[in-house]
Parts: sequence; structure tokens; C-alpha cells
Amino acid sequence: MSRAELADARRKFRDSGLAFPPLPKELASSFRRFDRWHWGTRELDRMSMYFFEPFQSIWAQGVPDDYMAVSHGGHGANSYFLTYHLVYRPIAVMFQTGWGGAYGDADLDAIRFQRLCRLTAGLVDVAAGLRQAAKTPSGLAVIQCSEARSVRLFQVIDSSVGDEGTTGSDGSNEPDAPYDWAEQWLRGAGL
Repeated sequence: MSRAELADARRKFRDSGLAFPPLPKELASSFRRFDRWHWGTRELDRMSMYFFEPFQSIWAQGVPDDYMAVSHGGHGANSYFLTYHLVYRPIAVMFQTGWGGAYGDADLDAIRFQRLCRLTAGLVDVAAGLRQAAKTPSGLAVIQCSEARSVRLFQVIDSSVGDEGTTGSDGSNEPDAPYDWAEQWLRGAGL
């Protein structure tokens, strides 16, 4: 990674009126640009990110090492999304929100993206605290949120093999609930 790539990505987001998504400091040294509007510490297929595939199919071979990826992609006149992935044990977050479509509201989309970034940053802080205190639980708190695809999921899985565990969903249209459940689980793991 060059510091220039990270600075360029931050500038691109800022100049586009967007918050820069959470990037834990431990991952920053491997951050790089893969393509136009596609960055991270691990290259993921942009179309897989765009189609917001469930974590079970993305991690069919097991949960990968910690990584972060963010991309903007889509097709047609209005089907464009910002998609973010983060594995930062003991959390994994995937979120997606519209942005860049011909009929979208760029300001409202930027607010939605910022909200998801803020919610994720809160979990990153809790996870970092657990890591520093050497209280990392064996499970992985997985959150998936996509407004366009009506996905709002919290699930705890065994991070070594990807087995499913506790699941939560309330059918809410707000992304806060899975984040709240994940934070409660993390705080319980840290006691």
C-alpha cells in the first residue's frame, strides 16, 4: 500500500460528499486501489459485492482473515450501490446503500451511507477494545444490511468453520437493530 492510495480514496469520498468508511488501523497498511471506485485490503469481485451475496456463499471455504473492501458499482440508469465489507474479529459487517443512480437523491444517499459508517465505526471501537483486552470471543458477530435488497441481519457464527448460531431479525426497515444486537453481544462477550 502506498499512503497515496489511502489519501486518494479518502479524497474521492470527501469530494463526492461521502464519509470514508471505517478502516481499522491494523488493516490500513494493506489498503490499496483495485479499480475505479474499488478499494480495500482484500480484492473481492465487484459484481459479487454489488449483488450483495450472503456471507455463507462469500465465505463458503470459511471466514477469511480480517479485511476491508468498499466498491461502487451497478448497471443501467439507477441501479448503483456503495457496498462495504469488513471482517475485524470479532465482527463482520456488510452493508450496501444506493448512490449514484440517475433517479436517486445523492444527498439523502450520502446521509444513509454516513449513518451506516457511523454505526459500523461504533462496533469497530467495541471490537478494538475487546482485542486490546484479549477478550475476543470465538464467535463472529455478522451484520448484513441492504436497504435496496431488504436485508437486515444479525447472526453469530463460529468463525472457524462458518457454522450458524444465534440469529436476530425484526423485519425493521432501519439498520440500527442488527447493530444494536451485535453491540449487546460484543459487550456481553467482554464481561
